[in-house]
Amino acid sequence: MRSYVTTHNNCRIKGKKPIRQILKPDSPNYNPYKYLEFTKDERRAVYIFNPNKKLSIQEQKEVQYMIDILGLNCIDYQRQKQIEEWIDRYKIGLPVNSYKYITAWEMRLKTLEEEDIL
Repeated sequence: MRSYVTTHNNCRIKGKKPIRQILKPDSPNYNPYKYLEFTKDERRAVYIFNPNKKLSIQEQKEVQYMIDILGLNCIDYQRQKQIEEWIDRYKIGLPVNSYKYITAWEMRLKTLEEEDIL
């Protein structure tokens, strides 16, 4: 599984704050499907990363901390636009080269398939 983090430089607040192992892609236990959900924020009509509701409260807090520190949702409109373009391509049978937003794309594609929209 490919895992990359793409954020806008102005959104990162990490600075010298440590990255916790829970969302560290090179950690042996890293699994974005275990720790993250990619759900629609109805207020703003965009999909964003949230902690998986199946996690313990403590794990959810750690994941939310890392989402905030890494700025995973600060590019939500850019990511949403790109994913919508990929969905349109996918629906008509054109290839999709997800060179960025890979985890978001894979999660969104999975939900569309589960909802039998594709």
